[in-house]
Amino acid sequence: MNKHHLILFTLILLLNSQGQAATNLTVGISPRLSKESMASWFKTHTTALKAMPGGANVRYIDGVDLRVICDLRIPEVQNERGKEKVLGRALAPLTAWLKQSIMNPSSKDARIDLPNLLDELGRTKSQGNLMLVGSPVYYNDVESDFAFIGVDGPNAAIPTYPSDAHLALTREQSPFGIRNRPSDFLASTHVHWWVPKASDVSRGDYRQNLVRFWTLFISSQGGVLKNFSVSCLSVHENLNNKHLVNYSAKLDPDQTDVAMIGTTRTGKRIFKKIEITQGDVQSMIPPEPFTQVIAIDRTGSMAKMFPKVASRISMLPSSEWYGFYVYGDYHDPKPAFLFDEGDDPSVIAKALRSVELSNGNDRPECLEAALHEIQEELRRRKVEKTNITIFTDAPPHEPHESPEAYDYRALFRKLLMAGHSITVVRCSPSLETEWIPSGVTIESF
Repeated sequence: MNKHHLILFTLILLLNSQGQAATNLTVGISPRLSKESMASWFKTHTTALKAMPGGANVRYIDGVDLRVICDLRIPEVQNERGKEKVLGRALAPLTAWLKQSIMNPSSKDARIDLPNLLDELGRTKSQGNLMLVGSPVYYNDVESDFAFIGVDGPNAAIPTYPSDAHLALTREQSPFGIRNRPSDFLASTHVHWWVPKASDVSRGDYRQNLVRFWTLFISSQGGVLKNFSVSCLSVHENLNNKHLVNYSAKLDPDQTDVAMIGTTRTGKRIFKKIEITQGDVQSMIPPEPFTQVIAIDRTGSMAKMFPKVASRISMLPSSEWYGFYVYGDYHDPKPAFLFDEGDDPSVIAKALRSVELSNGNDRPECLEAALHEIQEELRRRKVEKTNITIFTDAPPHEPHESPEAYDYRALFRKLLMAGHSITVVRCSPSLETEWIPSGVTIESF
């Protein structure tokens, strides 16, 4: 078996053993690749196309000017030679584009305008696999201040990468700004990056910083960086590898200066600040997901029970991350709100003892508003399952009594169906339980 057939056989096994290949593949390719890099990628890519099932869709996009080069649908042809002929005709526009790119006398820096490419994919909801063919070293002629090469060193320009503060800016302030962008803008987009020029990432520390930043840039918009490799074959092989570990990174709240960061070969860090308002990185860091949620009725009728509730909370284990809600009724300025959160219940219990109770008696209170706030916060924090405990001596309002028409029955039902467990702790022996739906545990203090 020759090398060409061995590669094809390997790709067929990999694609078929992991279920049907992705039916949506977008390829963003740099027009500034060297002749050798283009030839290497095209040979491996066309071999991989033959292994893809009929009906799969592939779109090719110029990675700099973002125009669509061509669209391709894998033919429903079983015969390998026949499939090869059909693919050859379908790829004619791509072949012509590659030849024209090779003839272009511009610098062969293999650049890709990733920020604008991802903008386009997000706007058009082009979900699926995205293969990038080009350098991770960003450069845009219009926005040269943000180029990844530009800090003057002792002998030459030092390669740079952006500080995390860029991510906290708007797109108008920085090409890497994603503030106000939906967190699911790139939902279900898996990025596979082939880096054709190894020297772009030859220094381990620089490669690590590049990968970290692009991981943050992609994941903060809901996408995933799945592959980053100088091996073209590896990138193609792993397009549908469900066991491939996602790249991950955490934002650094201390990187508040909007700057391009470089490191000399002696290890000295150099900052090229950009004259823009500092980026609030802290606001970009996702909040800690709750593992326990506690809601407490703080109306006047709970005056005797409130210290007992606080004492019970102080004895909770410190191995959880708690969210503490308090609620009163609709005459309060803030009927229901997140009072505090943390992993030390004793500290929060101490603070709870100083909470000012609102007017009220054993009549309905706005538990439904608290349930609504809890549901929205769990959704925002992407909490799949948690335990919710409610301390109360009064039932919630009926929907027609709520200014927002909150339906406590529907709210209970949605929380339970989402996988959360709920316990209502009766803080008064006179509290009836008919309003508590099935599936909710009832306890008495």
